[in-house]
Amino acid sequence: ACHGADGKANGPGALAMNPRPRNFTDKAWQAKTTDARIIRVLNEGGAALGLSASMAAWKGILTDDEIKGMVGVIRNFGK
Repeated sequence: ACHGADGKANGPGALAMNPRPRNFTDKAWQAKTTDARIIRVLNEGGAALGLSASMAAWKGILTDDEIKGMVGVIRNFGK
């Protein structure tokens, strides 16, 4: 709903958000971001890492395997 089906931060929820969600197709961001950081953001939410509080924490909602699977999805947007 936020990052969009194509990862370009154009989901229906993104339009009302400030700041806008991360554009996962941004190759510069993909190159400098580690899988460990993505996992941490997914688990703890954006505010825990000084990012937008709009990015929810998914730990306890998604399993560890689902979180790791999301890293693959996010990385595929950068290809």
